[in-house]
Amino acid sequence: SGRAEIGAHLHPWTTPPVDRSVEGDQRHHPFPHELPEDLLEAKLATLTDAVEKAAGRAPTSYRAGRFGFTGLQIAPLLSAGYVVDCSVTPYVSHAHLSGLPGGRGGLDFRAARPGTYYLDCDDCTRPGQSSLLEVPVTILFPRWPSRSWRACQAWQVRGAGRPVNRLIGRLGHGPRWLRPWRNTRAAGLIRIYRAAQTLALPCVEMMFHSSELMPGGSPEFPDQAAVERLYGVLEKTFAFMAADGCRSVTLTEFARNFSGRPEKGGPSRY
Repeated sequence: SGRAEIGAHLHPWTTPPVDRSVEGDQRHHPFPHELPEDLLEAKLATLTDAVEKAAGRAPTSYRAGRFGFTGLQIAPLLSAGYVVDCSVTPYVSHAHLSGLPGGRGGLDFRAARPGTYYLDCDDCTRPGQSSLLEVPVTILFPRWPSRSWRACQAWQVRGAGRPVNRLIGRLGHGPRWLRPWRNTRAAGLIRIYRAAQTLALPCVEMMFHSSELMPGGSPEFPDQAAVERLYGVLEKTFAFMAADGCRSVTLTEFARNFSGRPEKGGPSRY
């Protein structure tokens, strides 16, 4: 009907083919970017075919599992017909997360910024010349200017990063995801939306896991009451956005209409 889109989300440990010589026994949950190129391409082909068979249409939007996205995935995605990625998390580092033993581990996206851009094959945190559009997760600073956070990042000493980041978060300096957590209120999400408007971003992108809509599917939402609260937060947030003139589109729809230039008179409201 065009009201929703099923994209591809690649978790290597649940996607065939499996190469035990590379992936071991799968308990380490490897990142996509830790795989050899040929194995990554084979898994992407499996996932793409599975989505097409289930949904009746090949996926054209992508997110790497555990946000494990590098420029090496751009060419295979384009070859498979993808037009947009949404794996980049501006201002956020996942470097503390481990994957394959001896592997690269999680990626650091602190250099990325929240705008929409065509990806650079050498550095996916910056604009480049590829035809794959990046629509990052909306992560902003609704309370403090980002320069305060950047100043704090600059004096972090090696090994003290995570404790310092936790302190920054408690003080309200840290980046905030457009993403509902257990104690999230609609007002907090609306504040992030307003921050996006201030920056004239062409769209906002919220994320959450489908399992979080199932009681007990996530530690964040352990029972029916918690899930009902989540629905209430989402309803209030989306109602506010709709009343403000924001309309919902799929990632692919946005990508195919993205010109790279702000609309005359202000930002697009997606």
